[in-house]
Amino acid sequence: RYGVPVSDLTDMNGSVDPRRLQNGTRLVVPVGGVDGDMGARLASNAVPVRHIVSSGENLWTIARRYGVSTRELARENGRALDDVIQIGDQLLIPGTSPST
Repeated sequence: RYGVPVSDLTDMNGSVDPRRLQNGTRLVVPVGGVDGDMGARLASNAVPVRHIVSSGENLWTIARRYGVSTRELARENGRALDDVIQIGDQLLIPGTSPST
């Protein structure tokens, strides 16, 4: 649908196996330029990436999924490392806003 190579989708979505996707699976879809480093494409996006917290997730699992530290993730969202996150919370992923 978005013209993004499967390799880019698997790079952005870590543990998601493209052969085992199910309806309702949320994916991060990189947008922007077609050439270059994935990180450079993310940094050039017009819209920061937001993650909606699902059941069973915590700062560590979300940070690992996006390749950032838990400290960066907490700081970007004005939270302490020991803050509890709730299902449905929206978290801004560090390093994805146009200003970085």
